[in-house]
Amino acid sequence: MGNNWEEQLNLYGLMFQEAGFPVEKLQVVAILRDWSKFGGQRSQNYPEKQVQVVDIPLWAHEKAMAYIKGRVALHKAAEALPDDEIPICTPEERWHKEDAWKVYKGKNKRATRVLKSEEEAAKLKAAMEEKTGDKYRIEFFEGEDIRCLNYCPCSEFCNHYKTLVPF
Repeated sequence: MGNNWEEQLNLYGLMFQEAGFPVEKLQVVAILRDWSKFGGQRSQNYPEKQVQVVDIPLWAHEKAMAYIKGRVALHKAAEALPDDEIPICTPEERWHKEDAWKVYKGKNKRATRVLKSEEEAAKLKAAMEEKTGDKYRIEFFEGEDIRCLNYCPCSEFCNHYKTLVPF
């Protein structure tokens, strides 16, 4: 969550500094749209309030300039390539969600555990059935590129996006 904010806010900070305004700190005021007042009952790490103020590290001027120069170089290099040779965004940039195997008890709708491999899921299923005598099931959920599918403003031009969505 914070890394994109860090990059974005530091570029805004750089622009303000270049325009002559002092920048002493960076913060995001985040409104958690799917927040629930009962969420804390399910997780100890759940935010106490729907609005959170997040402090963002302020980069040195040199680091911000190096970052922006690096991004400009990437865009210039991509501009010289044919469309089908432009490298796809990194998994982090695509907000990639890995494949998952979910283990459920009986007909429960909420998974007992979410695992990264079918083997781990099968082991857990067998162990839980042996321990409890209850039946468990495994369901596979294919990973997704969340940003590509739902939020990318360039998706209509992107070859990777075209592999994700059948036309």
